[in-house]
Amino acid sequence: MTIDAVPRRLPPRRNRRSVPERFEPVLAWLSSQSESLLDAADVELEGMWYQERPFSYVLRVAVHRAGSAVPDRHLFVKIFKCDSTPSDAQRIRQRVKKDYEQTVQIHQAMSRWPGLAAVRPVGYSLELLASVTEEAPGETLLAHLQSKAVWLATERHSNEPQDTMKRVGSWLRAFQSIGPRTGHVSVDSLRAYIDVRLERLTTLPAAHFNADDRRHVLAHLDRLSAIADPIDLEEVPVHRDLAPGNILVSPDCVTVLDFAMTGTGSRLHDLTRLFVQVELVGLKPQFSKAVLHRATRGLLEGFDEGLTTQRPMFRLLSLLHRVNHLATLSKSRAPFPASAYNWHVRRAHRSWIERELRMSERGA
Repeated sequence: MTIDAVPRRLPPRRNRRSVPERFEPVLAWLSSQSESLLDAADVELEGMWYQERPFSYVLRVAVHRAGSAVPDRHLFVKIFKCDSTPSDAQRIRQRVKKDYEQTVQIHQAMSRWPGLAAVRPVGYSLELLASVTEEAPGETLLAHLQSKAVWLATERHSNEPQDTMKRVGSWLRAFQSIGPRTGHVSVDSLRAYIDVRLERLTTLPAAHFNADDRRHVLAHLDRLSAIADPIDLEEVPVHRDLAPGNILVSPDCVTVLDFAMTGTGSRLHDLTRLFVQVELVGLKPQFSKAVLHRATRGLLEGFDEGLTTQRPMFRLLSLLHRVNHLATLSKSRAPFPASAYNWHVRRAHRSWIERELRMSERGA
């Protein structure tokens, strides 16, 4: 199955056949419920573009009030992918419901902080395995980095994207405060989680990872766990997919999307995942590593001014994310040129792990 890397734009609304067939029942349902969901009794829905993702299909929809050529607003319709088995359908229905209910709670809670927001949910359908959210203002953090952190960007000597990343760090700190801290993350569970993936790496030829590597990494994890700060083990709300594509930034607001995977975990889990992803952006030659370094520094400052990358749990969780990504890329069978880029990223992950182990052996 081919996954669309970029959204596919649709022809003008005069051609309703342009909307992918799988979305037609959802748009019919949304139209029938427009008075309660959209505060409008008579609307026309226009598909703008759609995208296939690994676990869902997404359609951007313009909402036109009766007789208006100008959209009143835009929505995103997401259909969750599902196998044909009844058990998987039930699992996905539970995920749709959980996704909507969590988004409602988080949207309401984040409204307490000016300039920090969560996407506004509109509705969901268990029968159609679909959820609807309102489009938020701004561009994705990835697009922001692509315009502000490349070598030829006119803003390369300004405070961008460092200031924006600082606001993202503030968003994460606020998000973690909306739920009670009722326990602590188990380092033994984290070790076991990572070891499952380390064992898998030893079976993947593209990973270039052997049993000795696994043993050294586990010893390193034990050293980090022994000196971890208890505050970094407190259990807090975790987004679990805080990727640059799920963060919208505008001059006035940072808005985060897609809470389907939200749960609990270490306070540094989301931070380290986003940190690693921004670092990986720097592997592409058009980006300035110096600008991205300032950006990641801004992320840490916005979250906790006293935090450094040498914090034991920061290093441990950074290792977790890199091991996960290395395993994913080592299983990939992408065509050229994606395969060449994946090789480049795998090499970067292995180099980072080797440096981390050398530091550990020196007692650093």
